[in-house]
Amino acid sequence: MVPPSARFPTRRAALAEEAARRALAGLGPELVLPQLRAQTVQELLAQPGGAGCELCGTLQTLTGALTQCVRRRPGWLYAMFPSGITCPVPARPALVQAAVLEALRPVLACGGQAVLEGIMMKNRDRYAVAVRKPDGEIFVQTEEFHSVTGRYKKLTTIPFVRGVFNFIDSMVLGIKTLTFSASFYEEEEEKNFSEAEQKKKEKQESLLMAGTVAFSIVAAVAIFMVLPYFLSSLMKPVVPSYHLRTVIEGFVRIGIFIIYILLISRMEDIQRTFMYHGAEHKCINCIEHGLPLTVENVRNSSRQHKRCGTSFLFFVLAISIILLLLIRVESPLMRVVVRIVLLPVIAGVSYEVLKLAGNSDNPVVNLLSKPGMAIQKMTTSEPDDGMIEVAIQAVEAVFDWR
Repeated sequence: MVPPSARFPTRRAALAEEAARRALAGLGPELVLPQLRAQTVQELLAQPGGAGCELCGTLQTLTGALTQCVRRRPGWLYAMFPSGITCPVPARPALVQAAVLEALRPVLACGGQAVLEGIMMKNRDRYAVAVRKPDGEIFVQTEEFHSVTGRYKKLTTIPFVRGVFNFIDSMVLGIKTLTFSASFYEEEEEKNFSEAEQKKKEKQESLLMAGTVAFSIVAAVAIFMVLPYFLSSLMKPVVPSYHLRTVIEGFVRIGIFIIYILLISRMEDIQRTFMYHGAEHKCINCIEHGLPLTVENVRNSSRQHKRCGTSFLFFVLAISIILLLLIRVESPLMRVVVRIVLLPVIAGVSYEVLKLAGNSDNPVVNLLSKPGMAIQKMTTSEPDDGMIEVAIQAVEAVFDWR
């Protein structure tokens, strides 16, 4: 005879599949949720000792089916696994919360950046910008996101290729939303513009944005790739080994990056931007830990996140050391060319490492994430409650957490 506990996974999978089927058919999974919740709690209570806290494979079938439901409407998952669920067996709520996080990870693609007195938050093909206007009002604008790849969106999904295009997308969207947020502090100057003048100004801003992206890429390559090479080359009489000089070059590159952050962090506007950056991270951490998006919960969440762009830039700098050690050319000119040509490869690999770090709690992956997380302490600051309110509105505009 098969013990009742052995039949639990089959029963749970059947209920989860039914919930997914109803969600995809537009019927709503709500009718199945009470049964699925009861089934899950029954399984938790049947687990001996602390075995219920081992999430690994026990909820695999459940989260697989839930993924389809969450894609249709993310918010309903929280109704199924409330954070305050009562279980008489110790540590069971930890497993329930882990199920929420595990089911959300494959489908929740929230990310963003700080802008001038506000937050940009993006979730899949929609993004929102929330800005605290000079009069104190919070203005929120939501738009559809269009990748630079146009109709070739497949490029943003191919491993090791997607990192390059996602990075360019992030730069373009970042500058666009930063310009938009700055416009709220220029309104007085623009009030008397005619329609023709306004169109001309918009065209100029579009050209300026394209020029800014191009200049930013060229400047970043010159400062963080070419300059460290020339500085390390000066050590050739003292350090004849090419491989050792390449390692030194990598550490010089990281040093320049850290000095750059320290210098810009002395500016008052950047200090406030870093506070909004912290608010953005706190909101995403709050969501991913299954907590209601309130000011108090966000305030108590961490301001560091493993998927942060700061960590991505650190991975770029670190991975460049490894790749440049593997590829050696004799000509000094070709060494500069190699450093520039390898940038897309470095960005592609770094993106995959960042994606792995964001979806894994493996001790080795966590160790690799620590340097980037440490640098985030410089690029984020504790926000005030007003900034948290702005961040919450940005998130709610693109993600239904309720």
